[in-house]
Amino acid sequence: MQWLDNLVDKWENFKDTPRPGLEKTDKNLKKTGIFLAKLWQYLYALRGLILSLPVAAAAVILAAKCNTDLPSAVMITLPGIDAQAENNLFGFLVYHTEYIARGTMVMACLAMTIACLLLTICSKRMLYPWLISLFTLTVPLFLLLTNVYL
Repeated sequence: MQWLDNLVDKWENFKDTPRPGLEKTDKNLKKTGIFLAKLWQYLYALRGLILSLPVAAAAVILAAKCNTDLPSAVMITLPGIDAQAENNLFGFLVYHTEYIARGTMVMACLAMTIACLLLTICSKRMLYPWLISLFTLTVPLFLLLTNVYL
């Protein structure tokens, strides 16, 4: 049975050999885990700002592009109700064409996006205002497409 005692002694010796290296690795893994946990807390706390920065940059770029590419007066057709127009194709519904100055339109589109981004930063549930701010980015593109032939 001496070979069994030798085997047990060798096993204990083998088991204790890597222990200092494993303790160092364990300390490093704990430090890394603590760092990643704190990093995640900061990213989660600043998620509204992190989501808003690219949208704000895109809004400013689109505003500059629209300010140079749009005509001086932007044409917008708005639906309205006219009580005296009974015999129209759509009944009381009529369409009014409005002309708005280019600078006013560009700033209105930029203001809509900035308002949505402020709601994104200040809100607890920031996904909905952020998605709405993405949709408001399409308004200047839509204006460019519809007013290119004026």
